[in-house]
Amino acid sequence: MPYMSKATIMGHLGRDAEAKQVGAKTVTSFSIAVSDGTKDKPHSSWFDVEAWDLPDWLAAGLTKGALVLADGRLKIEEWEKDGQKRSKTKLVADSYGGVKTFEKRSDDSVVSRPKASGARNTDDENVPF
Repeated sequence: MPYMSKATIMGHLGRDAEAKQVGAKTVTSFSIAVSDGTKDKPHSSWFDVEAWDLPDWLAAGLTKGALVLADGRLKIEEWEKDGQKRSKTKLVADSYGGVKTFEKRSDDSVVSRPKASGARNTDDENVPF
């Protein structure tokens, strides 16, 4: 029987993304805040995300306050600190298409951020099937 772990999160970055080399690959880590409260009782939930080998133009757009959509699988990390077992759930973004950045316009509409010059085009409308 097949199993699946899939999640999609959309919200604002709380700080600039951080990238580090792990062997021959690059992992970019960031946290997304999702507002899920009410006007009278605001509340934000924070989600940690890691994305592997993002293109430079996309990683450059992952700055504090950016509106981001991350899509991928859930991963539970477990460790022990001071004799106490701890765990954390994070989202591991799918390769390339698992992270998208957006911007909010003055009319409250939301659109994809434009790609940096030289970035390859991966829009769905250009797929030949």
